Amino acid sequence: MVRSVSRVSSARVGLVRLPAEKGTFVRMAAGSEHAVYSFEPFTRHRFYEEVNRALVEEGILRLPASAGRRTIVDLSCGTGAMTAMVVEALLRRGLEATILGVDPSSDALARAESRVAGMGMRVRFVQGDAADLAGTVPGAVDAVFFGNAIHLVSDKDEVLRQIAGVLAPGGVFAFNSAFFDGTYAPGSERFYRLWTVRAMRWLRREHPRVRLSRGGKVAARQWLSKDEYETTLRRHGFDVLHSALDEVRMDLASFQDIGRYWLFIEGALPGAPLAAAAEALEHGAGEAFEEAWSTSRATGSRWWRASAGPHRPSTARRPPVRLRQGLQRCPDDR
Repeated sequence: MVRSVSRVSSARVGLVRLPAEKGTFVRMAAGSEHAVYSFEPFTRHRFYEEVNRALVEEGILRLPASAGRRTIVDLSCGTGAMTAMVVEALLRRGLEATILGVDPSSDALARAESRVAGMGMRVRFVQGDAADLAGTVPGAVDAVFFGNAIHLVSDKDEVLRQIAGVLAPGGVFAFNSAFFDGTYAPGSERFYRLWTVRAMRWLRREHPRVRLSRGGKVAARQWLSKDEYETTLRRHGFDVLHSALDEVRMDLASFQDIGRYWLFIEGALPGAPLAAAAEALEHGAGEAFEEAWSTSRATGSRWWRASAGPHRPSTARRPPVRLRQGLQRCPDDR
């Protein structure tokens, strides 16, 4: 079922989503425990804004030439942080567009509406999910942004089929992920290993009755490599127009914030109560940070972003977007 929530302006920050059976997102009840352990604190760090602005700039740069009003989708828009970035990028260029923010959470959509109200762009918010994008989007669209959420989708083939089905000829699909096979920067592996070990030790000491699950990985831990993503995109008729690895510096506070996100918790300490596991990961991060980098206050983490479009016999590549100060381009960028 699709329900229209508003039609003002949009943005995107908090990512409070549940993976559904088919690998899409289902609505999360307001006030649930998951709302307490949300993604939003992690999004307040400066590097998070910078990597997502780089994605938005890349996608806007590749919009098809058009004299009319464009239609742009912010898929899994959350509370509207990325939608606001899209609005700002369009306004700077004097471009007209209708933006559609899609998310399964009515609470997030209401916050997104408030966030972008009065920005001067036509924006509509719709409650829906990626598995039924064709039923959510009214006709062909010029761009789909999917910010830091594709790793939560277990059935990526179905979602990419849906996105390919709604993109107009010459359209662009732009997405990124902070959770992929390759996200750990060289030299940081020891920290991540220590983090898990120290968190589990704290959990056993403080909550000896807690037993971790040894079942399959949750969707948040089913990471693909960038090569696997590119292969999957091509399988669904996309040309990969550009991809980049952005390396950011993360401090202890940012690791502790991601350690309080329920999906990260379930991936790191599956089966543990969220409250106990979040506290364990907070203590573990502090101990691991001190052991691994006693003389450093931050370490690197990689984000992968890509833009793709429906296959054309000859695709002229445009130059990649220049990164803002603070982001580093990794050597294997295209």
